[in-house]
Amino acid sequence: MVAPLIVTLPLPNEFSSGHLGRIIKINGGKTLKAPSLALLGHLYSQAHGDKQPSPIHALAYLAGMETAAYARSHTLLPFQSFAFEKDADGSTMNWRIAHFRRFGLSAINPRAGVCPECIRDDHERHGFSYWHREHQVVGVSLCAHHGSPLRFVPSDGILFEPPEEAISRAISIENDLGRLRSDSAVSRYHDIVQRMLNKGAPASLYRARDHIAARAKSLGLSWCKISKEERLVSDAVFRTFPRTWLTDIFPNSSTKRMGHQSGVFDNVVRKSSVNRFSAAALAVVLATLFESAEDALDTICSRHPPVLEGDTKKRRPGRPSQRAELAKTYQRKPTFSANGSARVAQAFLMHGGDVDAMARSLGCTVEQVRRRMSFHRKYVLNALRETREYEALKIFLGGLSLSETSRQFNVPIPTLEALLRLMHRKVTLEDPLPYACS
Repeated sequence: MVAPLIVTLPLPNEFSSGHLGRIIKINGGKTLKAPSLALLGHLYSQAHGDKQPSPIHALAYLAGMETAAYARSHTLLPFQSFAFEKDADGSTMNWRIAHFRRFGLSAINPRAGVCPECIRDDHERHGFSYWHREHQVVGVSLCAHHGSPLRFVPSDGILFEPPEEAISRAISIENDLGRLRSDSAVSRYHDIVQRMLNKGAPASLYRARDHIAARAKSLGLSWCKISKEERLVSDAVFRTFPRTWLTDIFPNSSTKRMGHQSGVFDNVVRKSSVNRFSAAALAVVLATLFESAEDALDTICSRHPPVLEGDTKKRRPGRPSQRAELAKTYQRKPTFSANGSARVAQAFLMHGGDVDAMARSLGCTVEQVRRRMSFHRKYVLNALRETREYEALKIFLGGLSLSETSRQFNVPIPTLEALLRLMHRKVTLEDPLPYACS
């Protein structure tokens, strides 16, 4: 029997891993490892009668919340969902179990951020401090509420500890504070991340990427492999942001050369599903293409398709609707007419299924005869149903042997065998087959 679990509710904007760490520590746990997660799964199974889909489902159950509501307020799923692969996956109702497992407890960030000012405010309000989720987004180095620089510690298992204990061995970025605050692009990135967390992804991720591509085109940018004029989206990113800041957040971009594509950022505006990108890279591209976070989020969340300024390309309106109307009225004619099937059936009976002789009598090639017999077998069978040979075949399928049927109806055995091959049946000469005629 499992001992009763002491449950504490999540605090405003508390990160899910920190919430789980507080619950485990209150109940005497010492590590944020598999036994603790197994205990959550056991409690969830006792309440619902089945295995827990993810630890987030168990935490939401303990907090008395819907799983999606808990994820919106205490995980980075609203931010990460901007980079999901399928069009409608950004919507909360379309989040799958794989998304909860991948992003529910993880920030996809090797460093955990903590703000000294937030620690002081949390102690005044709650008597203790906790980990804030907006500090765990990759690239965020300033607190959204105080504007003070964050301090960072390795995120592996650190969220089990209270922030006031972890901050003693944290790394400070005081030396870079002036540069970060004065850089408008970095500040815009922070604003966009905060809005992405609060607002969540739009209903159509593909339309959002269309809006980004339209904005890039209006600025004269492209996303091809090589641009001699250095007009790639990734080129604009590296001209806008400090290179050291970019390479620190996106190590794969350290080899970027101006005029050559960088999949980290250029993939954001490509529609192909194989071109993966991160939500942080999308936020960087938005901060590059738009002058404010409000304009960026309003544009990509718009329900209307993008319109390019000065787009004078002639288009044919109504083509999809015209095709739909034609599809309703159009009926495909059979490619094998009744007269053609009758002629093939007559040649089939005359020559006992010999395709060479049939080809000579019909005036076509052997390959054409075989193609007609293969593709239009049902038309030939319909033409044969009224013949004496077909009646003999039905008697044979009812129980007579092949030789007896041939003598009784005066039908050559090769003709009966050809008919059987046409019906996909294999027999021997004296074998009675008590099949029902199909």
